[in-house]
Amino acid sequence: MLDQAASFGRSALDACDAALQWLVGSSRGSTFAVSRWLFLRALGLIFIIAFISLWVQVKGLIGSQGILPAQDLLRSAQMQLGPERYRLLPTLFWVNASDTALNIACALGTAAALALVADIAPTAMLIVLWALYLSLTVVGRDFLAFQWDVLLLEPLCWRSSSPRGTCSRLGRVPRCPRSGWFSCGGCYSASASPRGWSS
Repeated sequence: MLDQAASFGRSALDACDAALQWLVGSSRGSTFAVSRWLFLRALGLIFIIAFISLWVQVKGLIGSQGILPAQDLLRSAQMQLGPERYRLLPTLFWVNASDTALNIACALGTAAALALVADIAPTAMLIVLWALYLSLTVVGRDFLAFQWDVLLLEPLCWRSSSPRGTCSRLGRVPRCPRSGWFSCGGCYSASASPRGWSS
């Protein structure tokens, strides 16, 4: 009886081990294709939720008549920081921070996340998602300054990183090491008190 139970247990463990190796890859010669595919689909779903939840309230939070208008932040930063503003506040909204631009960014982010879920040009969609969400995080200030917002940016940095673990530069955005202190978010956090620029 014990031998039969031991044999059954070994068979069950072997089956579980085979399933796990198929899912996450074996230690030798694996491409991790299945786990990578699942990760990107899950990441896309998370970004769909993130962009839609922000979209429905972005005008009231950082719109022109919102609680902390993005336009006021960028205007104050332009006056006080000069050219350094592009490095300290890396955001696409330097081009246009109107209510329409904020809504378009949320719409594009949602569309890019849907495309990522559908496995359409995943590398391009990851870059789009990173640029849009970083831009919104910078102008979102207090509303997007939580740990989970920074952590949403990190997987995009990791996924599009080089083998040495650094992101390619987008404009003047600093390179990002694989650490909990995302360097782009770090520049934002370490910059000279963004709260003061809105006053």
